[in-house]
Amino acid sequence: MVGAKIMITYEQKKLISKIVIKYFDKEFKLGENDCLTTLINFYGDMGFKLPLEFNGIRIDSYAEKWLMGELRDEFEAYLEFVTRPVRDAVIGDILIMKGAELDWWAVNLGNGNMLATLEDFGTKVLPIKFFKVIEARRIKEVYRG
Repeated sequence: MVGAKIMITYEQKKLISKIVIKYFDKEFKLGENDCLTTLINFYGDMGFKLPLEFNGIRIDSYAEKWLMGELRDEFEAYLEFVTRPVRDAVIGDILIMKGAELDWWAVNLGNGNMLATLEDFGTKVLPIKFFKVIEARRIKEVYRG
């Protein structure tokens, strides 16, 4: 196994339901509530300090370039920069899901569920088993608050 089994503390686990309620059913809006901002907001509420700028791209102003088909590789690089791969996902890990056109990211909530933000549905708690998980990743220790 790569890395330790525990990604988040017991105290952080107790926060998960409050965080899920905060974001649940929010409408999808690129640059404000999408799979990237959901991760940044979720982990920020958990006490992780993820960078809001990466390779000259600011998280608060990427939507226009994304719509023009740019930045796909940069966001994969961002995810690789702030996380590391793991074999066995635990609560709080990031799941990279296979999409029809693009891959997307979600947070493993445990018990077979994930917090995901999808264009057609907004932010929901969804069963993982209905989607294809490509990879699981864990936030690097350096970003703990």
